[in-house]
Amino acid sequence: MIPELVGCFERTVDFLQKSVADLSDEDIVLQPTGVPNHAAWTLGHVIYSCQAMAGELGVPPWLPADWESRFGYGSSPTAVV
Repeated sequence: MIPELVGCFERTVDFLQKSVADLSDEDIVLQPTGVPNHAAWTLGHVIYSCQAMAGELGVPPWLPADWESRFGYGSSPTAVV
């Protein structure tokens, strides 16, 4: 099961990197009308969620302590990432 999860994480990271590769620092925090979250917040949320899932497998947290308040459930995107 662990190799499958690692493979899933690797594919997800590859997909995310390709998805934002051409975005500038300004573009990544643009908040288009009708879109609830900008790209930087979405990435932060996915990364935080990966840490939460890994924690269920006993992996110690690796993100700064403020990531939950910045990117966890109930948080809101800001222009500063």
